[in-house]
Amino acid sequence: MVDMADTGAAGLAPATSALPGDTVTTTNGWHGSPKLFAHVVRVIAEVTDAADGDLVVDVAVGPDRELFHTAEDFLDRLSPEALRRFDSLRVSATGPDGGSVRLSMSWVRPWYQMGTTPDTEVLLSVTGPQAWQPHARAKVESALNRGLPTPFMRKGGNVWLSGLLAAIGGIVAALGVSLLFQPDDAWVWALFVGSPVVWLFAGLFAGTWLFPEVEIAEPGHRRYVRVLKFVVPLLAALMIAGLSKSLFG
Repeated sequence: MVDMADTGAAGLAPATSALPGDTVTTTNGWHGSPKLFAHVVRVIAEVTDAADGDLVVDVAVGPDRELFHTAEDFLDRLSPEALRRFDSLRVSATGPDGGSVRLSMSWVRPWYQMGTTPDTEVLLSVTGPQAWQPHARAKVESALNRGLPTPFMRKGGNVWLSGLLAAIGGIVAALGVSLLFQPDDAWVWALFVGSPVVWLFAGLFAGTWLFPEVEIAEPGHRRYVRVLKFVVPLLAALMIAGLSKSLFG
């Protein structure tokens, strides 16, 4: 994964003019809680002064749609499964003065397809009176930037971090197995060289699954946290069993 544009530390890429009256900013990656995303929705509703029914949050999961018209509606009725499996998430609002904001978070490639381009696209479009656009765009971007990953993560750090964690897990597993079963030297060499290498490549392959570019989840419930809560106790149990056998026979 690489960044779609040089977004820098400030957040979204510089604005570009797509259509007359349009201001479009784009980046890849967004991480936040449902409440943080709801805050973004509230800001969009505020800057557009959208009336009831003029704001739509559209969460697409395959051919199915979950539609909401307020941030509170989104928080109250959104299914947890939608956040784990959504294909796209779009917010659109139009106010009485013609000001319109459209935010889209979508996947452009499945996590299991390797590539050098981003897996996701986060696009913000602001349309309306020229005097209104800069203020509206600045307010929405300020809220949206709170969920942007670091430049390191947006430039592929999720893949390398996953590979590093997997390699460390492979080394710990190899140590535990060698202590538990006490294999001969050839097997020890194979364990300590082969296992981390296999785990490293597995981690690199699964990097965009373990650390997805776009993820909306409560703190402590992100995917890598759930995986570590499962894997770490297994590795700890293996090490304890190996040390116990090594020390006490």
